[in-house]
Amino acid sequence: MQLLTHTTIYLYVENPKHPAETINQQQARYTAGQRYQVINGPLYRQPEGKYKLPWFCPHEHEVFDLIVNEHANELLHAGRAETWAEIDPKYYGITKMEVALLLEHCATCAMTKSGTTVAPLESIIVKELWERLQIGLIDFRHLGQKFK
Repeated sequence: MQLLTHTTIYLYVENPKHPAETINQQQARYTAGQRYQVINGPLYRQPEGKYKLPWFCPHEHEVFDLIVNEHANELLHAGRAETWAEIDPKYYGITKMEVALLLEHCATCAMTKSGTTVAPLESIIVKELWERLQIGLIDFRHLGQKFK
């Protein structure tokens, strides 16, 4: 099946009578007419399932700016889950992987991220026997009745 690009969908929504020579083009025209709509210029996907409002369908070159705007300006560098929760109901076509990839390269988040490194273990060198001793004390008094 033909990949539905933003331009193809927009063409078929704006001009439903546009000629479609192949079966794939006919299917694309039908899908575009059933699932998409143009509202004051931009392209939107009609709501379905748990979503009540139409999703904005951004061009490929707008995706980066939309994710950055939501993550940095709206959410003030919230985490990946919060950013995805904000983007998912608003925009159609932006994937969770795109959000994760962009947030991995966020300089502000990298600087404020807590350290996850652990200090290296150091050996304790002793020179005499019994210089250092560790004992685990266990209280068996409550088990006294069983052993008598």
